[in-house]
Amino acid sequence: MNKLNFSLISPERVFFKGEVDMVILPAENGEMGVLWDHSPFIVSLKAGLIKIYQDQKIADQIFVFEGFANINPEGCQVLAEEIVEVEELRVAKIEDFIDKIREEIDIAHDLEDKERLSRDLRIAYAKQQVIHTLTDINS
Repeated sequence: MNKLNFSLISPERVFFKGEVDMVILPAENGEMGVLWDHSPFIVSLKAGLIKIYQDQKIADQIFVFEGFANINPEGCQVLAEEIVEVEELRVAKIEDFIDKIREEIDIAHDLEDKERLSRDLRIAYAKQQVIHTLTDINS
């Protein structure tokens, strides 16, 4: 089986670079699988899990918040605004963060601040959803 060259990059660093069997991306319109020799495509990503497959099984799952994927027959490059290892996501920490953001939104007067806080809240909700999904799968 031919391998897909996959790279996952954030503004801070190259998070992953290597050959994989397949990746599942959290595209805006739903999950999207990418294999070697995929048609050229550029897709917008929403907050969610990227699933990296090796040897016909999930080898890694990584949370991303917004970004783009550039897909071509040789590979897939993901540029993501934020990348977090799934193991780093903690329920209590995220729930505390959600409560804090809600309070800040309630007292914010500036539209720009409200928009930034709303974006932060969407990220936190997406992280919370990932944790609950993974908890359900592992139960």
